[in-house]
Amino acid sequence: MISEIVLYVRSAKVPKRNVQVFVPKQGGAGASGGTLTKIMGVPGRTYSYYDRETVIEYDFVLPEDQMRMVEETSRLASEHGFVLTVVDLTKESALSNWRFNHSKKIKTVPALVSDSGEIAKDTMTKEQIEAFLFKAGKSAT
Repeated sequence: MISEIVLYVRSAKVPKRNVQVFVPKQGGAGASGGTLTKIMGVPGRTYSYYDRETVIEYDFVLPEDQMRMVEETSRLASEHGFVLTVVDLTKESALSNWRFNHSKKIKTVPALVSDSGEIAKDTMTKEQIEAFLFKAGKSAT
């Protein structure tokens, strides 16, 4: 049986660039049911056009300590036979964030959680990650 571990991280949402997008719109006399259409029953003329809007694209950047921990945990998890799932709380829904923030056991990120219930909080060294995986592997069997 393959065990799973979940690594919770929180990235920073930083603006990357502004992008011009074209949004389809419809206009014309009959598009909103104008006065002529209501009085005489004559259908108005509608047309389609594109309106240009500026949208900000964002990038999600992990702090250096969390990025190092993701890389170490990924490498060590595969060596020890675990499946790693990385959950970025910044990208998650408001409900997932609320559930994580109100958890009685986990208060800080990064947090490493095994499917057997083991929890490790804060940034960990390579040796601490290996010890966690060894302990999680023993409790899974």
